Amino acid sequence: MFRKLLVVTLALLTAACVPIPPESPEASSQMPERSDSCAPDHMTLQVGQGSGDLASDELSGHIDILRVESSLEGETLTAVFHLRDIPHALTVNREGVHHMHPDYGWNVDIDIHGVVRNISIDYSLFDYTLRIENRAEKSPSDPLPTTGPFEDVMNLMLLEFVHDLENDYFTHKHLNGNSRLLVSYEDNTLTLSGQIPGITRESTLLFWAYDTLGGQDGIACQSG
Repeated sequence: MFRKLLVVTLALLTAACVPIPPESPEASSQMPERSDSCAPDHMTLQVGQGSGDLASDELSGHIDILRVESSLEGETLTAVFHLRDIPHALTVNREGVHHMHPDYGWNVDIDIHGVVRNISIDYSLFDYTLRIENRAEKSPSDPLPTTGPFEDVMNLMLLEFVHDLENDYFTHKHLNGNSRLLVSYEDNTLTLSGQIPGITRESTLLFWAYDTLGGQDGIACQSG
């Protein structure tokens, strides 16, 4: 699991145009020993694979990933986060989170070609991201934190990464993709689904979650 730390750098991936490499080893649906040769908590999985991770007492329950799963029907991807706890309400626009910067996020980054499996491969090779997030919206007239139901304060998005390889940066293009979010407070699961152009069962996925003030988590790199 990630140690508890500020995650502004990786969280700002949602707004910045600078690729950040989440280096990843060969995917595994089991829970063997961690590999010393891979970056922590940046393991990619093939579509249809699932993997678990240990609970952490250093992270809030809403970003502590216990397991992830995915399935594919045609080009419709369904991705499931099993979390330690999903609160019925979250506080957004918190002190310490700047205007239009992310408060929270749960992300499934998608490489449709299935090449992002090696820790040396650049993050810019991902093609899409299916995510839910909240960005702080602060103004002089309304600068205070706000607490609301989880589904009301979160936004579901399907984004295509638009790469400018010559200038070494990328940006995002919003897609419709019939995206859907299902929240289960009883099972502590977030289920994201959307139509991903060109996705196959050979495509690879990167699951990660963050709280800008509280840390981030993903699936620990594993060997075997």
